[in-house]
Parts: sequence; structure tokens; C-alpha cells
Amino acid sequence: MVFKPGTSGNPGGARRTKPFYDALRMEIAAAGEDHKALRRVARALLEKAAAGDTAAINALADRLDGKVPLPTGQSDELGPQRLVVSWKTESVTEPHRPSMAALTSGGEPSDDP
Repeated sequence: MVFKPGTSGNPGGARRTKPFYDALRMEIAAAGEDHKALRRVARALLEKAAAGDTAAINALADRLDGKVPLPTGQSDELGPQRLVVSWKTESVTEPHRPSMAALTSGGEPSDDP
């Protein structure tokens, strides 16, 4: 079968089933306005976190603050980074600039302009 250029061969996208998610949504919908079961689950999670359960603490933090973004790429691609800050003082007419040798050698910047 030949596809026309610019037309997707799968226009609906991949269908992903999430049975546990679907079951939870159905139970929440069935509860209507009475969300006591859901509140019991939330209370149990809070109690476990308060008792020091690290999995419960992580689950709460992920839900409240969002998951910590993970860096993309391999660890050797990320490598160490160096931040050099320079500023101008009253007694000096030019900003302090570390020597290029200090930056490329990995050593500490010198006081030489």
C-alpha cells in the first residue's frame, strides 16, 4: 500500500490502553458527589508519608510539586560546566577577566588581567 506524501499512515495515532486508569476514573465517576473513598486513599497516603514511608513521600512530592526533570543525553555528553562571573569595581577600569589558560586548563582563574 502506498501512502500519499504528507498523509499519516496512522492518523489516529497509537491507541494506548490504560486499564487501571480507566478503572479508577469509572469508580470516581460512580461515586458521584460522594468522594469519601478517594479521600480515604489520600488520607492513607498522607499518613504513610508522615510515618516516613519514602515511596509515599515521593508520590506526594511528584503530585504536588511535579516530577524532577531528568537531563537528556548521556552522562559523558553533559560533563562538568564552568561558570565565570566578572564584574567591574570602582578602582579598576576594566572588568576582571580570568586568563584563558586558567579556563582551558581547568585551574582556578588568576588575578592577572
